[in-house]
Amino acid sequence: MAQEPPAPEEKSESETTGGEETPAAEAPADPAPDPPEAETEPEATSAEPPEEPPADAEAPVTEPAPPAAGAAGLTADDKLWGLLAHLSGLVCCLVGPLIVWAVKKDQSKFVAYCALLQALTNAIVLVVVVVLQVGAISLIVMLGPIGLIIHLLQFVVGLGYAGITIMWAIQANGGATPQAPVLGDMARQWSGWEG
Repeated sequence: MAQEPPAPEEKSESETTGGEETPAAEAPADPAPDPPEAETEPEATSAEPPEEPPADAEAPVTEPAPPAAGAAGLTADDKLWGLLAHLSGLVCCLVGPLIVWAVKKDQSKFVAYCALLQALTNAIVLVVVVVLQVGAISLIVMLGPIGLIIHLLQFVVGLGYAGITIMWAIQANGGATPQAPVLGDMARQWSGWEG
């Protein structure tokens, strides 16, 4: 078996330098090569979780995001009570919105506005319906068919009232301010709501 000549890295120092000392610039390579970088990386990326700040360290203070334009800073509770203020008008006429107003007037101006708007609307509709009813009864007694037409007019007023009330309830639940030309201004003034 023939011996293979030793690799250049395995040559002894005396063979490579010829027995003479070489300057540091010409020094031979270290017989033990440095470990590859791939072996040192796992040490840097160990499975340990990152250090957490101490418990007594102050957390950074962040300012809350401004409320959405339509919501005007309303809470989910305000929206729900606004919805209930309007729907209570369908069920309890004047009493429902006034109870909601009495309970929530100091806690939410939005709910107070919704309750007052519904109570004012109910009062106006109630007066219109009573006048139409009295007129219908009088006209039925005197003229017959004309009184029936007034009863149909009452039905139309009732459907319009129900539609507006449901529309306002949906708007209040979405955080939008229900609008009404004259009654809305009165309710806004009495409740202090600026939305």
